[in-house]
Amino acid sequence: MRASLREGAVIVASILLAFAIDAWWDRYKSEALEQDLLVSLERGFEENIRLAKAVAHEARRQQVIAGRVIAMSPEEAAHVSPDSTYMLLRALWRPNYVTIDDSHVYGPDLNNAALVSTLQAGQLSLLTDRRLLTALAVWQGVTQELSERSRVMIEIEQQVLRSLAQYPEMQAALAGLTADGELRSFAATPPRVTGSVLRFVRANNELMAQVAQKSFVSRAQQDFLENIENRAEAVLGLVRENLNR
Repeated sequence: MRASLREGAVIVASILLAFAIDAWWDRYKSEALEQDLLVSLERGFEENIRLAKAVAHEARRQQVIAGRVIAMSPEEAAHVSPDSTYMLLRALWRPNYVTIDDSHVYGPDLNNAALVSTLQAGQLSLLTDRRLLTALAVWQGVTQELSERSRVMIEIEQQVLRSLAQYPEMQAALAGLTADGELRSFAATPPRVTGSVLRFVRANNELMAQVAQKSFVSRAQQDFLENIENRAEAVLGLVRENLNR
């Protein structure tokens, strides 16, 4: 009888131990997967901060250049050198949320690869920190708003490009641009455009109204990009806090 009880106890203990080992192993795998996801999120948000800084800096630079055009009179515009004319005109249509560094273009597309793949795989439950989950949900809304703001900006820039294309001398300069308003080659020499074109542009009230609208919207876009940088830093802080547990 005692032997049977002993054998039964051993069997029960073995089953409970097996369950405990399975639970530990599942928890270990979940924690390992969570750490892998956190590492991917850390890399992505580090890049997002870098992108936001670079693009916001470029937005400020482009705004200053466009402001120079708005501030000058048509007579002053006529005396701008050909080398400077194209640079000034380019600021009127160039996407101010895009910055070029050597042979790379940094635009409004943020690095959300880790988050998107996690959502598609239904693995968001791997993250156990509710604060981080909330921050990521807010981040999704922020990126969607950035996409919408960028769409509005592109529409304004296309209006400016169409208005500039009415000047014959600008048609040749614009022919070398990509659909995004950039030179087709990073090594290409900017075309020389005379100051007379800039004078006509500055005297065109309809075109300058478009430029003023772009300047206003781009200022709001710049503020939003700086807000994105702050949001990304907040998410990154939570990611690192969970990585260091």
